[in-house]
Amino acid sequence: MNSKLEFKGNKAFFAFIIPFVFRLILEVYSLPYTIGYDTVVSLIPGVSSHFSTLGNLLINIGPVYYSIAILIQNLLQDPTLTIKILAVSLQGLFGLSMFLWGTTFLNRKNALFFSLITSFYFSTLRISWDLQRNVLGLCFLFLCMYAFESIQNKKIGSIILPLFSILAITADPLILPILVVVLLPRIAKKDKIATFSVFISLIFFWAGLYTLTGNNAGIIDTLLNELTLFIPNYLYIFPQGFIALEFFLYLTLPLIPFLFKAIISISKDKVGISKLMPAILWFSASIILSLILGLGYRFAFMAPIPAIAIIIYYINDKHKTQRKMIIGITIIFAIGFCAFQNPYPFPYYTTPVMWRSEFLSAFPSSMLQNTIPLADSGKVNDLFIKADQMIASSNSTSIIIVNDPMLYFSITSHSNNTYYYGSHFDDPKPAINNYLAKGYNVYIIWWQSGKQWYNIDFAQILRGYNYSVVATKGDYAIYYVSPS
Repeated sequence: MNSKLEFKGNKAFFAFIIPFVFRLILEVYSLPYTIGYDTVVSLIPGVSSHFSTLGNLLINIGPVYYSIAILIQNLLQDPTLTIKILAVSLQGLFGLSMFLWGTTFLNRKNALFFSLITSFYFSTLRISWDLQRNVLGLCFLFLCMYAFESIQNKKIGSIILPLFSILAITADPLILPILVVVLLPRIAKKDKIATFSVFISLIFFWAGLYTLTGNNAGIIDTLLNELTLFIPNYLYIFPQGFIALEFFLYLTLPLIPFLFKAIISISKDKVGISKLMPAILWFSASIILSLILGLGYRFAFMAPIPAIAIIIYYINDKHKTQRKMIIGITIIFAIGFCAFQNPYPFPYYTTPVMWRSEFLSAFPSSMLQNTIPLADSGKVNDLFIKADQMIASSNSTSIIIVNDPMLYFSITSHSNNTYYYGSHFDDPKPAINNYLAKGYNVYIIWWQSGKQWYNIDFAQILRGYNYSVVATKGDYAIYYVSPS
């Protein structure tokens, strides 16, 4: 009996520790900087200052995540280290929670196989790259689905299950449609706890949306703005509508032969259909959500998770060749995503294999990057230090205008002379003109002429002004800006 429990425990341990160690290696390798776009544009600035008060924390999307992050930040006083610790911990928790959900329709050996294959599939690695709130929400979703199958005591279940549901959608509101879909079979069977879990989650979602919109926009207008027919301007760079369906295909393409065979096999298995119904509904809903929502590409990211669940149910111990094939595909694509980086990315993560430019806006060509290539992070950090030294030695009032790609390095360099005006897609002219009118010396740290990173180019920010290069390092430069 004890040895059996120990054997089962080992499976759970490996489901946690293998992804944990993998992400730990990446985070140590990237020191003293970190990886991920949202990581350095949103999460690190958020824990640094933006959500330091309770009011700001509660009105933000993802208060559960930021509550945990700010608690760690208050202890460490180091935003980069805080986000790194969360990245590593969430990677392990993601593997463990997925394993637990897997045990509801697979034996423990196959549940571990499912957890590891999914954890290292390239689309899932993309989620964990920088969408930490999404990862936390998925962890609570997996725990919720596991608890629904495992908790027999109704009194305990009536507390635990709604709690996991609330935590999932307050970690990431995008989990709500998936939560509703996976609980539909239970709701159809008039399961009161499942119905209440969805109901209370909708209340929390609605309350959060109401608090976030305030008096600036109606709730219905906000929801309509997420429909593809009413795409917010800031979302136009991402895959939308039918292009999002192409993106869905791109992310699931290596799985399609396995998934096709699995669906044919399972269609004849009533028990299998019943066990896999949450995964089947999730995968089906992902197709629809990818098409109709402005943020539908985010559901495309998550679609391989239920697809792999369906595949692993079919590829049991008798299908050794297919298991080896899916292991090989997972490893090759994972190595390509984690070991290759610009300017020589793995072919699947760049053109022409990645056949639309919109895909590149949503999917990085390597995990070894943040808003710039990881290898360039030190160069840009040094330029901020250089700019601060120049400003300190000058008798004139000066400012460094920054946007998303450079915001993180104003934090790592501890610069006190920066003004953040927004995304690099926003017009910098109002900020530049404002400081020039006040008599400031205006500096911008940006790519050098002729250099480019994704769809960000040299002229995008400096067009319409006179400028001179003050200092350079690698592909980057400090520019002194003056009126045209």
